Amino acid sequence: MVGAISVLTLGVAFAALVALTPRGWARPAYAVSATFALYLKLFVLVVQSFLKVPALQVLAPTQTEAPFVVARILLLVASIGLGKAAAVGSRQAALPLRAARGAGA
Repeated sequence: MVGAISVLTLGVAFAALVALTPRGWARPAYAVSATFALYLKLFVLVVQSFLKVPALQVLAPTQTEAPFVVARILLLVASIGLGKAAAVGSRQAALPLRAARGAGA
């Protein structure tokens, strides 16, 4: 299920990057969808790590214990911060293009 959502999200990112011109809403759409796809991949990494790594499995054998919940929350907070920075950065990267176009006309 996570894989299917990730593929759909990467399809949106691909469309925003290649099919649409990288202007206006396409840049933040790419940044947010790529960040969300990365979050999904890292979420699966965290879950698999707690299932397969013996030291982590001891800490959270049923994946309902505090270390597992803390790891998921930290991943979510980091992903939201990364997504916000990427979206803001993509909007700021677009501003000089508009200013340069307006100055030359």
